[in-house]
Parts: sequence; structure tokens; C-alpha cells
Amino acid sequence: MKKREKKALAFLMAAAMTVSGLSGFGAREAKADESDFVSVGQNVLLGKTAIASSVANNAGPELAVDGVKDQPQQWNSADMKGSAIRDDGSQTPQWILIDRGEDAQPADITSIKLWWNVKVWATEYQILTSDTSDLTANPADTEIPEEELAEWTTIAEVDREGSGAGNGWVTNTGDQDIADNAANTDTITASSNPALAEGAQALRYVLVYFTEVNPQAGGHNVNLREIEMFDDSVRVDTQAVLDTVTADDLSISDGKVVISSDLPETVTENVTLSVAGSDLENVIDNEGNVSGYNIGERTVTLIVKAQANAEEENYAKKNLTITVPDNSGNYPDGYFPSVEAAAQNAKPEVIPTLQEWYGYKDSFTLGGSSKIVYNDAKGVGLADVAANMQADLKEITGLDLAVEAGTSAGADDIYIESADDTYKVGEEGYLLVTDDRGLKIYAPSYTGALYGTITVEQILWLSDGTNTVPQGIARDYPAYEVRGVMLDVARTPYRIQQIEDYTKILLWYKMNEFHLHISDNDNANIGTAGDGKTDNHEGFHRLESDTFPSLTSGVKHAGIPEELVNADYYNNNADYQGNPEYTKEEWIELRDVCSSKGINMITEIDLPGHSLLYNDYADENPDNISWLEGGVRYTSGNIGTNGGDELLDLVGTNKDRALQFAKTLWNEYTSSDPSVNGGLSEPVIDSDVVHIGSDEYWDHGTAGIRDAFANFANEMRKVIQGNLGEDTKIRMWGAGSVMFSTAETVLEDVDLAENFQLDLWYHGYDNAKQRIEEGYEIVNCRDSYMYGNPGRSGRDVPNAEYLFNKWNPTMVEDNSPTPGTGSNPLLGEPNLLGAKTVIWGDQSQEGMIEKDVHQRVLRAVSIVSEKTWGGTEADDTFDQFELRAARLAEGPGTEIAMEVESASSLVLDYDFSNLSSDGKTVYDASGNGYNGTLSAAGTVSEDGYLTFDGSNMLTTELTTLSYPYTVSFDIRMDAEEGAANTTDSSIFSGYDGQIQAAGTKDGNLSANVNYFTRDFNYRIPTDGTSVNVTLVGTFQGTKLYVDGQLVTFLSQKADNDGVAPGNVQTMYSSVVLPLEKIGEGLHAEIANLQVYNRAMSAEEAAAYCNGDWADADYARTNVAQNAYAGGLSRAASRDGDSGTSYDNTNGRVRVAFKAIDGDAFTLKDDPAAQMDEASSDIYSYWIGNASNSSLTVDLGEIREISEVQIQWRYGGKGRDYDIEVSLDGEIWNTLKEVRGNQDFLATVTADEPTEARYVRMQGISYNSGSGYFIQEFLVYEKADKSDLISALEEAEKLIEENGLGFESEDIDAAELYNAAVQAKAARENGIISAADMQAALDRLNAAISNYDPEPEPEPEPEPETVTVTFSSNGGSAVDAQKVEVGKTVVRPEDPEKEGYVFGGWYTDEACTEAYDFDTAVTDDMTLYAKWTEAEQPDPEDPDKPVDPDEPEDPDQPGGTDQPEDPDQPGDTDKPDDPQKPADTDKQEPSADTDKAVQSGDHAAVGAWLAVLILSGTAVSICAVRRRRG
Repeated sequence: MKKREKKALAFLMAAAMTVSGLSGFGAREAKADESDFVSVGQNVLLGKTAIASSVANNAGPELAVDGVKDQPQQWNSADMKGSAIRDDGSQTPQWILIDRGEDAQPADITSIKLWWNVKVWATEYQILTSDTSDLTANPADTEIPEEELAEWTTIAEVDREGSGAGNGWVTNTGDQDIADNAANTDTITASSNPALAEGAQALRYVLVYFTEVNPQAGGHNVNLREIEMFDDSVRVDTQAVLDTVTADDLSISDGKVVISSDLPETVTENVTLSVAGSDLENVIDNEGNVSGYNIGERTVTLIVKAQANAEEENYAKKNLTITVPDNSGNYPDGYFPSVEAAAQNAKPEVIPTLQEWYGYKDSFTLGGSSKIVYNDAKGVGLADVAANMQADLKEITGLDLAVEAGTSAGADDIYIESADDTYKVGEEGYLLVTDDRGLKIYAPSYTGALYGTITVEQILWLSDGTNTVPQGIARDYPAYEVRGVMLDVARTPYRIQQIEDYTKILLWYKMNEFHLHISDNDNANIGTAGDGKTDNHEGFHRLESDTFPSLTSGVKHAGIPEELVNADYYNNNADYQGNPEYTKEEWIELRDVCSSKGINMITEIDLPGHSLLYNDYADENPDNISWLEGGVRYTSGNIGTNGGDELLDLVGTNKDRALQFAKTLWNEYTSSDPSVNGGLSEPVIDSDVVHIGSDEYWDHGTAGIRDAFANFANEMRKVIQGNLGEDTKIRMWGAGSVMFSTAETVLEDVDLAENFQLDLWYHGYDNAKQRIEEGYEIVNCRDSYMYGNPGRSGRDVPNAEYLFNKWNPTMVEDNSPTPGTGSNPLLGEPNLLGAKTVIWGDQSQEGMIEKDVHQRVLRAVSIVSEKTWGGTEADDTFDQFELRAARLAEGPGTEIAMEVESASSLVLDYDFSNLSSDGKTVYDASGNGYNGTLSAAGTVSEDGYLTFDGSNMLTTELTTLSYPYTVSFDIRMDAEEGAANTTDSSIFSGYDGQIQAAGTKDGNLSANVNYFTRDFNYRIPTDGTSVNVTLVGTFQGTKLYVDGQLVTFLSQKADNDGVAPGNVQTMYSSVVLPLEKIGEGLHAEIANLQVYNRAMSAEEAAAYCNGDWADADYARTNVAQNAYAGGLSRAASRDGDSGTSYDNTNGRVRVAFKAIDGDAFTLKDDPAAQMDEASSDIYSYWIGNASNSSLTVDLGEIREISEVQIQWRYGGKGRDYDIEVSLDGEIWNTLKEVRGNQDFLATVTADEPTEARYVRMQGISYNSGSGYFIQEFLVYEKADKSDLISALEEAEKLIEENGLGFESEDIDAAELYNAAVQAKAARENGIISAADMQAALDRLNAAISNYDPEPEPEPEPEPETVTVTFSSNGGSAVDAQKVEVGKTVVRPEDPEKEGYVFGGWYTDEACTEAYDFDTAVTDDMTLYAKWTEAEQPDPEDPDKPVDPDEPEDPDQPGGTDQPEDPDQPGDTDKPDDPQKPADTDKQEPSADTDKAVQSGDHAAVGAWLAVLILSGTAVSICAVRRRRG
């Protein structure tokens, strides 16, 4: 990119000595004689201060000593003679005085040369000199008395006759020999006739006194282009030296460019040859150092400079080229595997084109398991880069990739690393390596890494859903430092959302400067107060001010008929969000967003010109600011009606207030003082570059006005740098040849080149080459090439094809592509920072809406991106670029794209009988699922009409559908409903406008779009009659069909700059379709609402209305509409475009996509009949001006095409041409040859359906001399619906049998129903593509296959279980149990522990909380065994019971010795309590015992007890059982 490199040079001397040429231009053989390289004489007048007796045409005397001789840029005096030929000595004298400066020494003069302009040359003049002078300019008295002249010393004197024949240029009289007629110059030397005075010397002052101008000249004054006076100093002719150097003299040695020379040693000792610039600094830098890492050969254009060693200002420069061999061998092993050329992956197609690429063989595929891994080794902020990529890839690929920090990544991952600039990619460059180990991006900076991810994203965007990136290595970097766009957000009302969208779009195209012009008037040259013009114009200032709170923008209305401006909607509608005024917080946030995307946001407040709003504000002083009383408006009055009302005063009575106002405004926005900046502690405007405007101050001639202008600019600089820092650059529009021309003198203490940058927009206002030599950094914004002015004749949008083929950022001259010629800088100039496109709003009152302007911006951004990045290769063609740009479009994440996903061309289908059971949801029958929500339960009539009563409305999840589109609905309203509707009653409404049932004062159907109303000139009946309304929207027009018949076509009918009151013929008339709300404030009934993302033709609209197209067994669809188009309009190659104007209107607006935008003619019955051009917009067609022009359409996917139609416009029928097809855009086959065509509707039918993705009209010859005029290029395919119809019948049977509907809850049932809905929509869609129909069929078949009306019951789910663990605390082990949640634990067998008695299970380790086995379990748990130490028997009484807790009492009932009452059943015989769960933990008796108990055999029980007693165990057993009971 162009590095900032200062030159401490005296620009004017340098400019005089600077010439240029590409390799082979101006070269001559090296000379052996040193005299050929040595010249005598230095121009002692160059760049000196000059005054003159008078000035005409604002062409001052400084132009005669500025060193510029090859342009019509000269001093013009006032008239010397009248209209008649005057050769009688009675002319009015004029003079020019040059002051060489107070330090000037007498100079011996060897020659004097005067350069004249055409016929206006002097026949009589004297050249005199003096050490002193008291001459002053007095246009009323220009004659110098003879006695005063006598005090001057004569150097030369000329007296001759005028020219009476020939070309009228300067001639000699008699034996005079000073005039060179071919060059139109006089050269006076010591030996010429007339000759210099003997011993001629120039003192401080040199006076040229003209007493007669050529009497035969048509002009009446003297026009002196330049005067040169050479001394006798000896100097090296650096240009002659440079002329001997050719490209063959350049070589590379030890990593540096070497310049060889055969010059004599005496010359080389006094001149240094060096490299002073490079157009590819990442290959060879500005000093000639070779980076050593270029991939493949690179041809680099260098600036070669011959510099006189003893004279800093004596040098010459020119361009030469050198080829740098491939340096891939300097990379680590493995980066460049050997791959046969035929097998290598081609360079990925992105915008801007990659600089360098080496292809491998395979591809990297992004998948669901892929990750984005970042290694921010340099701490540049890669986390944000990765997050941005993650969000973009989710939209591009549908994959939501994980992001993580790390130092390595897998073969399926994306790896981003900030690293040292080993490979010399620079501040914005990156290295991309894609191989079997993954995809890796290495960059030394945040922005470089960001750009690397954007390249990957673009490749994936264009991968047709495969999510693949070709393997290979790319080294990529920009050629220019500044790659930008300026938006006139003052006069064109961009809402903040659109501006935010542009930050994403600029990043998408690697553009890094976003210049926002926030103040202006709606037209330039608006006239002065009192002439009645001012009231027709408005001023704009878009950024809120706390100092001047009432400083707000007007509403654009210059020349617009009052009935077409809806200021109430524009200012107050909540959806539209009002006349844009950006808050300070929004501006700061926008600046931060720009920074996060590698963009420098530059804010411009344009002062002191274009200041109508500021003048009006100061006059009214609504905020009662005392010091503002009296105003700031221009008062000099010297420019008549040419713009006085829009100028701040610079030298008049209001000048001090005007300066204070401007300084106060800038101070508020750049200050971080909360007391100044509305409570904010950071500047609102804060960037490395701040733009002060300074454009088009119309008064160039008032005395002192230029000095005041320079001082004004410098005062703004001091305020801004005082707040933001001295390093802040002040950008302004280039005016160095006019208003800023005296700045060098007035601001002599200011380093202008160090502090100011120039946006150079017109070579007549500033000279790019001169400013660069002075050391200024400039940005090329040349209007002829870079300006887009939407709606302006011939300047609507930059001519992209010309720019691609011919332009480079050095071009500022008109139609002059050679760097270094005229005022064009050389290629590789370090101070040429780059270029930007400039999108003005001069004509935005002609009906432009945001989307219209956006189309122009997008086209401009893509081409400027391509040309300033600099990677375009010689064999790249414009049509390929145009197709690629069409596909890349806005990229991910923008609202202005207005993308609406759809399964087919049918986006929305509201059959209001599809109403939910609660009456609040309208189901979408398009298959897209865009269901609508009613604000209140809807009422639908038996014939399917939904009633809107003014209080209810339908909302959708959609926002806006862009053109092309078709929306159709049936509507009826009775008289009462019609009377209730107001201008706020909308059929459709939302963020991007309203379509109103009765929006005009006449009650017509209309649309509101920003501040314009579109009147369809049709009233919906109010007698209850139902009508079908169909609106078809295309790029520049909107058509209204009623019951299938065209009623109104709103479009531009004529092209004039401005709109005359009452005349809408020049109005643009596009309308995008708002879909957020339906029926807001409406009183009517609506039925059968359908929305398509295609523009129906007149024939399709009629067939749709009468239902013909829904009954066919196939669809015949134009698949070219709104696809992608590219054209070679001017010629088939860049070299063949000779004589094509850069300003060609056709090249700007009649471009390829206009041939597929859907704006087709209404057809005639006879194909040979000329079609009615009133049924199309005047610019809605493509023109190819060369016989071999071609138009290519990319259908987006392979389709089976059956027919191609071309609608030819009158004056541009193609006679001989071929229709060609291709699967890949590289190998083409001829579908049909067309010869001798005379039809306006040319139909080419394929012999059999043919597969193709690309279709091309390749021109051979046309019928007239104007070229090929294609109104619409249509490519048809047929979609057979028979299989779909059969499957739909089967599905509908299942649906009916099983009662399925929109509210079916079963997943398979719901899918079947929705698939059938999509299939039915496809069945009834007459413009559905074969691919969309097949997708509907595939979905339906899958749904039928998966649907089972009686599905198998689903198995019971496995119960959730918990684990209960038993801790025996030293006892025998007890197995853990898996217990179902909510159930109880089964009590296990008691554990045993020697010497202990088991005491039960407890929930805590301390055994204080006994566990209840009847408790339901919910969580894992552990139960703990309790033990009590067993007592030993008493040795003295071995028969004593051992139960210590309960001594045996023979008298106590229940004791073991108590006889059993045979009539009282024991515990074992007690029946269970039926209310109490059985105690499953009780010790169970033996089977026999159990049987005995159950049978009630008391004898058996008694016998059993007796046995126990006799065995001596009965007491202990009973005790244990008692404790457990």
C-alpha cells in the first residue's frame, strides 16, 4: 500500500522538472558526451510572487509562474482592445510584476521564454527589471507613465505585427526569429532577433509591460500561460539522464533493485539514480528492497528517479517495470508441494482478487465438528475476529462453530494466528494456507486477520452449499492504503440501520475508509436572497448538537410537487423512524463498529460553502444565542445568483460570527470536555483523519477571499488538532488551484503538507501531480470516474466496466489512462494514498429510496475494491467480475439486502380460511411457515375474506421484500368502510414504507416511501365489489394490475436533473414491499393474499388472475429473472475499447442486470412488431455497443432449459448472434445460431431440453449502428408436475382420513400436513422452478413414507432408580439395592456380628435416626447398622433370663411361663390390619407354622410352644421377636 512518505521539496521547481513515461516511452540512446546532460540556466521566476494590473476570469498572475505549460492555465488580463481589430497603438496597456524576493541576487540572464495561449499573444511588450517597485494593481488605471518606466532597466523589447493568416498563433515579423509558431512561444536570447540587452541581469523585480495584443485575436486581452527567465547557472539535465534509463537497465541483486547506467562518470558523479516508489510495496518497497516472498512471478511498476546531487529540487521521475521471479523457495518446506499444473486448484474467485496463489489438489471441507481456533500471540484482538467469523459462517453455512483459544488446531478446523510479518504482507495483509492439516490464517495485525477470514467466507459463500475451500496457499495484501466510499448522508436520508449495514458491506469487500458527509444543501448554486429561489431549498445537518439544539435537517422538497411530499409520514411515522438525525451516542457506537471492522470512519462537516442550513439557523436564532445575532450569511455580493445564500461570510460584515460558529461546532464534536460535549467524556468525532469539507465556495474573485478561505481552513485545523492531537490529519476537498491557492503564502508558518490531506475530485480545482510533489497526501475521488450521483443524468453510478478495463488510481485527467501524463501522478507514488467512490445526493429528490441508492453503492463499492486492492490479472474479464459481484452481493448480516428465505417463488400465501381454532393465527399456505398473528380474533366470511375494522391487524415475522416481487390480493369494501379509511389506512406497512388503500387526497391507492408518495391513480371501489389487485415491483418501476389488466405503471419517463413542479415524469418510482403489518388502520375485507419473489409479466399476471396457470400439468418458468448477469458491453477485451467515454451513460446505467430485472415489455401478438416502450422504464435494459458484445446469465445452479427469449428494444435488434450454454462458465457450447433476425421478440427453442448453468448471447452483428438493446433476457425451463400431483393426491387422502391439519400435534402428522401444504403451493404455482418443485415432491414423499396413522405404542421408559447402600459397621455384608424412585426399600436379612446384638438400620452414622422402611426413596442413600454388645449368662443362676431390659415376671401377662388362654389368640394368630401395609421385614415362620396359624389349630400351637420350652430356647426367641416387633 502507499506508505506516508514526506518530501521536503520546493514543489514548483520540482514540478517543472518532473516528467514521466512508462517503459519504452521517451527513451533514447545513452550519450557519450557529458554536454548532452548538462544545461545552463535556472528559471529565476518560477514560483515567485506575482501581481498584475488586472485579472479576468479568475485567472490570476500566479498562474504565469507556476511551472505549468501544458495546460490552459494562464494569467488573463482585462481587455486591451475592443471587438474591432485594433492595430493603431491605442490599446490599453497591461502588466505583470514578479517579485523574486528580498534575498534575490542579481542574475545574469541567458534566455527568456514566454508561453502564450492560442491567439491571444502580445505583439508589443517590454521586459524590465529593478531593485525596487511601488507598482500596485489598479484595474481602472493600468498604464505606467513613461517617466516611471524610465526608472526601470530594459532586458528585452519586442515589437511586431499581428497574425493575419494560418492558425493565428505567435509569428515573427521580418527577420525576427523569437517566435515558435508550433509551440506558441517566444524565446529571447543574446543572439536572437530581437535579442537580450547586453549584460542583461534580473534584479529583484521583473516587469513585463504589454502595450499591444494580437489585433486579429478573438480575445481582447493578453493570455500569458508562463514566463521563464533563465540565468547562467550550470545544472545537470536530470530528464536527459533519466531518458537513457530503460527497463533493461533494472535488475535485482542481493534483495535490492539495481539501476545500471552507461553514463559518463562526470555525470554519474553528479546524479543519483534510485527507486522512489512502487505499485506493489509488498513485492518491492518504495526504496527498491525486494520482499523475497512473492508467490509466482510478479511484474512491478517502479518510479525511477534521477536526482541532481547538488540541487534538491532538480530531479526527474518516470515509471519503469521489472519482473520479480518466484520466491516461493524462501518458504518453509511443505508449503509448495509439487503439483502438476493441470491438477492445481484454480485461484479462488473473490472480490477483491487475491494477489498471489499457488493451488494444491484437494479441498478443505467445513463440517459440524469444525472449530475456529485463534492464537493471539501478538495481542491484536483475535477473539473479536473469531467471533465475527463465527457469526458470519452461521449465516453462510448454517454451522454454529465453536470458538476457542489455542496454539494448534485439527485438520477440520480454522486456525487464526497473529504473528510477526515474516512474509511481508504488511499492515492489512495475511497468509492463507489450506491443506490436509486444516485451514490456517496468519497475519501481523487485527485487520489482516479479519481480511483473511473474509476471503474464506467469500469462498464458502460461492461454494454452492458444499462448504469447501480449495487447498492452496495465498499471500494477499492491498496495493493502496485508502480504499473507500463516501456517502452523502446529508441530502440522502440514510437511516442508521443502513449505515450500520454498510460497515458490514465495506468489510465484505475489504474497504477501509467510510467517509460520511453529514451537512449540505439539497442543491448547489441555489441563488441569493431575494430572488425567490431560497424558499425552494433545504439544508441538512444530521448529527445532533447540544450547543445548537435546534440545528436540524429540513425535508427534501426542491421542485417536488407538494402532493407528492408526505412530510408528516417522513417526520413522524414510528415505523419509518423519522427524518434521520443521528444521536451522539449512535455516532460513537458507529465509529466503534467501524473500528471493529478495520474501517476508518471519517466525518465531514462541509464549511464554509454548502451552508444554507447554518445561514438560516443563524438568521432565525431559535436557541437565542446572543453572539449569533446578526447572522453568518455571505454578504460580499459579488457572485450574483450563483450560490450566495449557501456560503458563510469570509470577508464581509458577518465574517467573525461565521468563524465563531464554525469553530464552536467543531469544538463541540471533537472535545472530550463534558461541559462542551453535552455531558459526554469522549469526542463524538474522533479519528486519525477529520474532514472539514471546504468544497465549492463559489466566490473566487473578491479581494482577500482566498486568503480568508485559507485562514478559515487553518482555524478549523487548530480547533480539531487542539482537541484530538497534532497528529490528526485534516482532510479537505482539493482546491489548490482556486480557493486554497494562496495558502502557501498566507499560512507560511504552517506545514500544510504535513497537516492537510486532499480528496482530489476535479483536476481543474487542483493538480494531483503538483500536490504530490509538494508533499501532500492525496486520495483520488475524481468525479468523472469515482462519482455516483443517483438520479443524475450520465452520473448515476460509476462506469464499472470502464473502471475495470481502463482505470487505475493515478487517473485524474479526463479519459487519460496513462500514469504521469498531464496531472496524473505516476504509478507507485507513495503520497497517492488510494481512491474512493463518492455517492452524492444532488438528485435524491427525484424519488430515490434507500434500496435504489443501495444498488448504486453496491456496484461502486465492488469495483473500487477490486481496483484499489490491485490483484486483477491481465486475462480477467469484466463479465466474470460482474457475475462474481452479483453473487457476492451484500454478504452476510445486512438488513438492506432484504433477503427472505423461501421454498419457492411463492413467499407467502394467506388463505384466510386457514385460521387457527382461537382465531388469532393465520397459517401460511406457501410452505414457508410464515404464519401471521392477528391482534384480535379474526372474522372470516364463508367466501374466505378476513375483515379489518380499523382496530385489528395482522403481523408477520417478515420485514420487507425487495424487488422484484409480485403481491396479489382480493379486496372489497362498502361505502361505510371506504368513508372510514384515512391516509393512514394501510394494506401493508412497516419499516420500509406503507401501501395505503386511500393514501392521497383523491382517495387513490398509493405508497409512502421516505418523503415521497407514489400515487397509483386508482381508487378501490366502495360499493362492495371485489377486485383483484396485483402490484409488480422492479428496480425502477411499479405496475398495478386490477383484475389482471395493467392500470398504472409508475416509472421514470424522462431523464432531467431536477423535477419541475407538477411534473413527475422524471421521478423514480420503485416501491419495496413492507410485510411487517397487514391491514393497519384498514377498513376492508381481504382474501387470497399471495406474495411472490418474482415480477410477473403482463401475460403471467393475466393468467394468474383468471386461474389458467394453476391448472397446467407443468410450469413454464423464466429462471433467468433476478439471477446473476455479466456483460461485455463496450468490447470483448480491455485493449479493444478504444474511444469509449468514461462518462458514457450506457456504461453507467444500462448494465447487465437490467436485462434480467423482470421489467419486461407487454408482448405483441406479432413477434416482428415493435413493443410498446411505455410499458418499461427508460433505463431498464442492457446495451452492448460493440459487435462482439455479450450478455451472460448465471442461473445459480444447473437447470434443464428448453427455450430462450430475447425482447429487443427499438434501435438495437441483434441480427446475427449465438445462444451459448455452459455448465461451468468456461467450456461453451452453441445452443442455436441466429442469423438475420428481424423480430423484436426473438425465441430460440432447444431441440431438446439442455442442461446448463450459464446462458450467453454472443453478439456477431446488430441491425443498426447503436448496438444491442436487450430489454429482457428470458431463459425458460419446464417443470413437469405429474409426479407431484400423484403424490399430493395420496397425501390428501391420508390427511382427510386422519383429520390432519395445521394444529396436528404428532410430529409425523404435522410434517405430512405441512409437506402437503408446500406441495399444493407448488402444484398451483405457475412460475415455480423445477428444482423447487422437486424439493417439494421429495419432502412430500418422505413425509408420506414416515407417516403411520396407527403407530406402535412407544415402550415404557426405563424407570429412574437410586442406589441404597447398607453399611454393616463390622457385621456381615449386605448387598446394595437398586430402588425405583418413589418406591420403598426391601428390608434385608439382619447382619450378624459376633458378640453383638443387631439394633436396626439408621440413616446417620451415629445411629440416632432409625430408618422407616415404609418411606419412599427419592435419592441415593446409605443405611447404617446399629449394634449392642451381648450380655453373658450369670454363672450363679444360669437359668436367669439374659434380657436386661425386661426381667421376666411370672405374674405378668404375656410372660413365657403364663399358660396360654386357649380362647385368646396369640400375636401370631392376630389378623393383619387391613389399613396397614404388611410388615415384610418381620421374621417369617416356617411353612408348617404358617399353615397352623392360618388354620387356627390351637393344639398345634400349644405343641409347638411346649417343644420350644422343653428345648430351653423359647425365652430367648420370644425376647428377640419382641424387640423386633
